[in-house]
Amino acid sequence: MAWFFTAKRLRLLVLAVFLAALGTTVASFLARQKERSRTQPLPSKIAPEVDQQTQAFSLSKTVEAHTLYTVQAEQVTYLKDSRKAVLRGVSIFLYGKQGQRRDRVWSQECEFDPAAATLWIPGQVEMELGIPAQAPTAVPGPTAQAWVSVVTSGLSFDQNSGVASTEREVQFRFAEGQGSAQGAIYDPQKQLLTLPADVRLNLQDSAPSETLASMQSATSVASGVSVRSGNLQFHREERVIYLGAPVTVTQGPHRLLAGKSEIILDAQNRARTALLTGGVVAMVEHPDRSSEIRAGSGQMEFNERGKMRLLVMENQAKWVSTSQDSQQEGKAGKAELFFSEPDDLLNRIRAYDSVQISFRDLSPPPTPPRTILNRPLGPSLGKGAQNLSAPQVDIFFRSDGKMLRQLLTQSPSQLELIPSEATQERWTIEGADFRMDFDAQSVLSQFFAEGNVRAVAEAQKGPPRKQVLTSQSLQATYSPATGGLEKIEQWGKFRYQDPDKQAQAERAEYLTGREEIVLQGDAMLWNSRGRVASERMVWNGATGQMTADGHVFTTYFPTPSSGAPLPQPVQIVAERLQYASATGRAQYLGKVRLWQGKSLLETDRLELDREQGQLFAQGNVYSVLQQLPEGSQRRQEPLEIRSYSLLYWQKDRKAQYQGDVRMQSASANLTAAELEVFLEREDSNGARAVGTGVEPIEHAVARGSVQILEGARKATATWAEYFPARGELHLFGEPAVVEDPQRGVTRGVRLTYRIGDDSMAVDGKPGLPAETRRQVLR
Repeated sequence: MAWFFTAKRLRLLVLAVFLAALGTTVASFLARQKERSRTQPLPSKIAPEVDQQTQAFSLSKTVEAHTLYTVQAEQVTYLKDSRKAVLRGVSIFLYGKQGQRRDRVWSQECEFDPAAATLWIPGQVEMELGIPAQAPTAVPGPTAQAWVSVVTSGLSFDQNSGVASTEREVQFRFAEGQGSAQGAIYDPQKQLLTLPADVRLNLQDSAPSETLASMQSATSVASGVSVRSGNLQFHREERVIYLGAPVTVTQGPHRLLAGKSEIILDAQNRARTALLTGGVVAMVEHPDRSSEIRAGSGQMEFNERGKMRLLVMENQAKWVSTSQDSQQEGKAGKAELFFSEPDDLLNRIRAYDSVQISFRDLSPPPTPPRTILNRPLGPSLGKGAQNLSAPQVDIFFRSDGKMLRQLLTQSPSQLELIPSEATQERWTIEGADFRMDFDAQSVLSQFFAEGNVRAVAEAQKGPPRKQVLTSQSLQATYSPATGGLEKIEQWGKFRYQDPDKQAQAERAEYLTGREEIVLQGDAMLWNSRGRVASERMVWNGATGQMTADGHVFTTYFPTPSSGAPLPQPVQIVAERLQYASATGRAQYLGKVRLWQGKSLLETDRLELDREQGQLFAQGNVYSVLQQLPEGSQRRQEPLEIRSYSLLYWQKDRKAQYQGDVRMQSASANLTAAELEVFLEREDSNGARAVGTGVEPIEHAVARGSVQILEGARKATATWAEYFPARGELHLFGEPAVVEDPQRGVTRGVRLTYRIGDDSMAVDGKPGLPAETRRQVLR
């Protein structure tokens, strides 16, 4: 929305000044005529109806070496029967008390009636104000050099009241244009000038080079500003001009309407304030955009150069600006429009009292529609409309005075993002203050919110769903390509909450085109099933993938089984996490460490598949498991297992270690190519012990070049079984061998013994009998 009226375009006071001078001049002239008619001796009679006639009449009045006025007439005739005087070729020059003015009134003929104390000029009267000092003083007719020129006729003057009036058209011309009115009344006692009807002004940068006589033809000007009012009153002593309803100001596509107007002048008769009442409307019509502002009343303030510096619209100001692609609407209790110097263009608007502004995007959706992963994304977020509410708003314009540049609020404000379709969410953003930036076409490009920012996104269709985001600051950037929001950033104690989850970080970024959320700085995401924290976290809503980097810390809360002890949480730390919600798989990379209760797992890479109930670790696998149930009378010795990889099946309670497997306890070490560990399913009371973090080993099976070291004892086998609860070890091979430096060597296809016990059961088979060799000390 642009403003276009300046004081140069509202110089109605010019009309008041020169018409006031007209009334003063005529009154002064008639007073001098009356005095002259009493004192001047009559010349000799020259005709029966003529009492006396004088040629080349001239009269001046001087006070303290200053000439106040000079009256000149080519001829004065005194009529015998009517006792009237007729003056022909009349010129009156006015200089003021100090000789500061040089004005002139000129007419071909006027008639004075001493008995009625009236003067009547039936024909044309011309008046010129501000004649250059070097211009000749005795040239009859208009000089065409005056600052203001006036033409009227049918002028009547009442000598008793001093009122001069005419019911005929009054026309005038000045440097900035020309004008007219129907009738004029001047009361010198009240110093009141009244133009009773059809007041018209046509203003332009320079007056046309037409003669004064041409003013009797059309008074319209092809370009410039046209001012019309129902009537006009000029109170000279009070320095106030009143324009009666309706008041209309027009310049090209611009138009201003008001019920009544009041113009207040300073000591130099310059306009300083204009008061507009009875409803004020300003409009502008362009081929590509139309704008309008309305208010119950208004006020204009002018600077010393006569230029408008401020326009105030009060009593419920409303405005609208519409183009093919966008619409801007607003309302406020009061709006102030500020104009810059020296170009006098609109610079800023300040709106007060329950301000509401709406920005609506009317452009069609992009063709073809946006897609990601070959699926359409639908309308852009924030493309429909933006509604701003605030106690006070400052709107700044670009240097052309038309295009929006910036909008500021400095008090608690609210911005609503209303989507163009019901399938999208409706956003409401609140903050201590807002800043909105616009591009060269007055299209919203970005906005900022500061101080206790709270954003709420609510579903308009389907099941109720509410998202709440809070932070200290927020910035949203619009995309020129789609017209919708491209990115939303929040920082300073960011918090997020929806019915399913919560999140927090120092900074959050939402990339709408990719439906991607980035959390940075002590980022954390959690719900009832778990929690993940890291330095940086990226969540893609379109693909359902999440990536966390830097000091990743994850906690899972297993679902408790009926009648079982409360499960302990599973906790994981790593350098990086990748999660896919579609498959339910999570991958941890770099210095991975998992623990649950007293169980521990370390590896280079860890994959969790919660849907399949599987765990896969690869690279430098190290785990710690409990051999015995809690409360066992045997001494608890945790098992440390190292391998290249680990695969765990939750359903089967089985862990499979592969690649250079090494199992170690306080009393024995085992190496093998592969190791399977089976965890107990029930505790001693028959209840499930899954997920408690202290699940003991039911048994373990080692395969491939199995070797067991127990102190000095060494056992080798093809495969072996270990039952921690009984401390029993079964070795299988062809043969399986146990070597003991003190007790000798035992071979068999199956060897069974207890760790820490010297007894052993040996089985053989045909062709491979059991064999024990003991060393005999000599």
